[in-house]
Amino acid sequence: NEHLVFFFYSWKGHGASGCGTFIFCSHCRRLSLVRFFKTNHPDRLCCRVLSSFQDHPTAATVPWSVFGLELELPGQFEMKNFEFKPGEFRIELKYQKIHLAVHSWGPAAVLLDNSDLPGFAAQHFPFLEGLASVARCRGGSCLEWTMARERFKNSRWLPGIGQLKIFSRVRIYHDTGKNRIFAVHVKSPDWSELNVLEGTEFEDI
Repeated sequence: NEHLVFFFYSWKGHGASGCGTFIFCSHCRRLSLVRFFKTNHPDRLCCRVLSSFQDHPTAATVPWSVFGLELELPGQFEMKNFEFKPGEFRIELKYQKIHLAVHSWGPAAVLLDNSDLPGFAAQHFPFLEGLASVARCRGGSCLEWTMARERFKNSRWLPGIGQLKIFSRVRIYHDTGKNRIFAVHVKSPDWSELNVLEGTEFEDI
């Protein structure tokens, strides 16, 4: 990898010794520390590890895993926020003007005991409008809403600004096998960008 620069060192202490390296990537600007303990074949081990080292993805998509929900997203997305609390996990990602939030709730059997999936969705996404359509889903089928909202309250009365809208798409489904409820919320000022997940693993949630 032409982007990687290695700075090697040796170390010793607490009855052990070995070697290591700092690895700087000029592409993603990350600095990594790798430390090896002395073994019978130190050179062979170091070569195998360092030749396979990769600190940023090179493919067009990046795999993510969120407590049972595995997906691939376009590599440009960066995580901006997250929340992990009992029964609910959420990560928020962003690329340019596209905002993406991934949700996971459980146990679904308890959460849906006195409600159905549309009612649960309305509770957690109160901005939903209209009836949901049924979309493809690895777990069976999911509910989907696509909406356009004013970017600013009452902006429809203002010339020019009234044309500015935020487009949203919400998909939610109940995975009975994992006993979880998963959802994704995409929003962008560009309608076409709601399809950012098409062609990825998340197309089939």
